[in-house]
Amino acid sequence: MEVEKAAILLVDDDPDFALLLRRRLSKLKRFVMHYCQHPQKIMAEIAKSNPQVILLDLVMPQVDGLEVLAQLRANPTTCDIPVVILSSRDSPDDKAHAFSCGADDYLVKPTEPIELAARLTHHANAYNNQLRRLAAEEALRQNEARLANAQKIAHLGNWSWDLETQAFTWSDEAARIFGYGHQTVSPTIRNYLQAVHPEDRESARTLMEQALETPDSEYGLEHRIVRPDGAERIVHVLGEVNRDPDGKALSMVGTIQDITDYRHAEERLRIATEVFSSAMVRVEEVENQLHLTQRILERANEGVAITDAHGAIQSVNPAFSNITGYVSSDVLNRRDRLFRSDRHPNTFYKNIWDDLGKKGLWEGEVWNRRQNGEAYLERMIILGIENRNGEITNYVAIFNDITDIRQREEALRYQTSHDALTGLPNRTLLRDRLKQAVRQARRVNGQVAMMMFDLDLFKKVNESLGHAAGDKMLQEVAERTRQCLRGGDTVCRLGGDEFAIVLQEAQDYQDAMIVVKKLFSALSKPFLLENQELYITASVGITFFPEDGKNADDLIRNADIAMNRAKDTGRNNFQFFTATMDAHATRRLELEGQLRKALERQEFQLYYQPKVDMSTGKPLGMEALVRWQHDEMGMVSPMEFIPAAEETGLIVPLGLWILNEACQQTKKWLDAGHKNLQMAVNLSVRQVQQRNFVNDVARVLKETQLDPKHLELEITESLMMDSVEEVIKVLN
Repeated sequence: MEVEKAAILLVDDDPDFALLLRRRLSKLKRFVMHYCQHPQKIMAEIAKSNPQVILLDLVMPQVDGLEVLAQLRANPTTCDIPVVILSSRDSPDDKAHAFSCGADDYLVKPTEPIELAARLTHHANAYNNQLRRLAAEEALRQNEARLANAQKIAHLGNWSWDLETQAFTWSDEAARIFGYGHQTVSPTIRNYLQAVHPEDRESARTLMEQALETPDSEYGLEHRIVRPDGAERIVHVLGEVNRDPDGKALSMVGTIQDITDYRHAEERLRIATEVFSSAMVRVEEVENQLHLTQRILERANEGVAITDAHGAIQSVNPAFSNITGYVSSDVLNRRDRLFRSDRHPNTFYKNIWDDLGKKGLWEGEVWNRRQNGEAYLERMIILGIENRNGEITNYVAIFNDITDIRQREEALRYQTSHDALTGLPNRTLLRDRLKQAVRQARRVNGQVAMMMFDLDLFKKVNESLGHAAGDKMLQEVAERTRQCLRGGDTVCRLGGDEFAIVLQEAQDYQDAMIVVKKLFSALSKPFLLENQELYITASVGITFFPEDGKNADDLIRNADIAMNRAKDTGRNNFQFFTATMDAHATRRLELEGQLRKALERQEFQLYYQPKVDMSTGKPLGMEALVRWQHDEMGMVSPMEFIPAAEETGLIVPLGLWILNEACQQTKKWLDAGHKNLQMAVNLSVRQVQQRNFVNDVARVLKETQLDPKHLELEITESLMMDSVEEVIKVLN
């Protein structure tokens, strides 16, 4: 597959340099270079080449490069394009001035091709990621606006109630229905019920309570509400209860629709019917009555169909045709079978007619089919029209197309429970799935295995190839992991490079081992990223219900502990959780808490181990060794507190304290007449990676007045292997 090339625009007055650079970049096959010799034409060249990075010469005959940079940053269409300064000047002042003017990077001519390619790749990837993020945000804003507009048109709002946290939410349209404007009143169940008409409030509360207590998880209710300005409206509320496998109610969601206009239309229809009945209209005048009814409703946004007593359509309004695609001539004297989709059984339609026969009314949601064959969801109310003898002569069906609204609701539910990058369930859905698995296992006296793993040294993929390549790797890891599992198992992405697996019916440890072996085998295959083959390993922690935890939270916590132990023991392996790990993790947390206070309390001490020339017996120097004397824990081993300090970042201030104390003591011994002493101080990875590390060492030497020749800084081989280029740069 051909990799998309990054467009680079060089702005430089030297065509020979431009030719040389074009040749170098063409060999890498990752870039397309455009050239602008005259800075005055840069805006036209940008519009033509659409660059992802601009290389800008600092010194040009006609104009200063920083003036061109200021022009780019002031223009809204170019202000975000990364600009890398190219200059023969290597002055810190020039670099600082360039960065203050908005430069993203600074390279000194002549540039190394490998370094130049790496910088260009980094900035191009960052710019592309920013463009994709802005496009995604704009698409999300447009989708939300369309959903809000659709709900506003349909006068349909939605609400949700979390029964465990009591959190209650409603949409903007629901707030407008209640007359609350732009969410001026906090969404709570109390405020929701407070808006219900006092005469209807008790029945609304009772119906909600009955829905929570009975197996039937759906309910519908029509009642009045009173807005803050005193206006009364009529609403139809549809609710559904979400339950766990044991039948316990977890949450309630629903919709609320303002049907005041519907009810007013029905009232006008009833009055018209009574007028005709009281005047003892003749049978032949029924057609005129239906025609009058149609005129009343023909301006409505809702679809309306009037049928005879047997369901044959007599007339429809324009909105009916707009929604269904059928014109009046297509449906006259046809029955509802014309519109039926294949999503309801025959008993569904039988129940509708049973309700109409008993109550003269039916309302609910129906999947129907348009003329073009497309299925759509509609909210429908069917009313029976009686003659003066109480006999139903006609039916009026009023409906709205709510397909788009329902789809957006489903999409919103999916987004809140799934990871956007991989499509896997997220941490929230993991907890729900794990809770259900634990409940099921508890009922049948079974087991559940919970695994957590992350990718070893994944950070280096992002640093070397960019976050876009890292995202592709995460997507591929998700797919490979999915293929290692059975149908009832679950894989989730918790965030970053961390994943979790739930084995719902794990019989024993062997079941977990089978999945771990499959996972390691799947991840051992190379990943093709940016035309490079990369390899990755994983560290896995495994827990079992009920041995390692009685609930989902315990299993997640203990799997994380086991995973961290797997990383501590060398990565690319797995660890089953044990109680010893829990004790170790508790001890580590206790140490971390005490470490933060140890420096303030001056609990650290330095011991000095002599270095002796074995041939002469004379001391050559000493090595500074830190010890921690705690009031309650006693002497804490460095094997315990040094890893904790590394992990929390406290090793940086601790290391600076050790360096300062050791230099002070060495200066005292030298002043006392001990000559040619060498003080050795061990360094941490975190110390060397600090941006101001070199300045800190220089400051300590200056403050203690110690000659640098008496200080020896020791680094470990693991530090060199972990970050070779960075360490060499710092040492130089």
